[in-house]
Amino acid sequence: MIEKWGCYTQPEPVWKGIPGFFDFQDVYNEIADWAQDGFTLVEVGSFLGRSACYLGEQLQARGKRVTLICVDTWPAAYNWGPEHFPQLVIESPFETFYANVRQSGLLGTIVPIRASSARASDFIKDGLDFVYIDAGHDYPNIANDISVWLPKVRSGGILAGHDYNLESFPGVVQAVNESFGPDQREIRGASWVVKL
Repeated sequence: MIEKWGCYTQPEPVWKGIPGFFDFQDVYNEIADWAQDGFTLVEVGSFLGRSACYLGEQLQARGKRVTLICVDTWPAAYNWGPEHFPQLVIESPFETFYANVRQSGLLGTIVPIRASSARASDFIKDGLDFVYIDAGHDYPNIANDISVWLPKVRSGGILAGHDYNLESFPGVVQAVNESFGPDQREIRGASWVVKL
């Protein structure tokens, strides 16, 4: 704790300092409220762990004992131009992700799987409670991700994903709309959510 002018202030949560795109806190807050001890949650596309650490911290704050599996290829290096993160060159993305998880105190909650989405779905057990897809952002990738993860989610579980934005990611919108009718899917900001 930091004492300042006679008051105590909490340090910033670790997730806030992790680079990455993350605008679906509302979806993750609902999942953290909904999850029960023993649930298995999956995030497909975790980059450096910003959203995963957020969800892990929310689950921890609620006293939930769940497993959050993070699936990503974590290539040898990311070199993103100024349109994404100015001057951001990451030599070891997986090691950076793991360090962020450790710093968040989430090593007992988050389980990283370094594999493609399709490969990971082959060896992760069926009966998942929640899967959030945020890896590829084009039609073939999203259509494939939906086809491999949908059968893994139990009845009563939730399949969701990011980048439902016709202007920026028309392929995502097309794949989601082809897979789920308007009465099946909810759109929340840039996220799509399907309750099974």
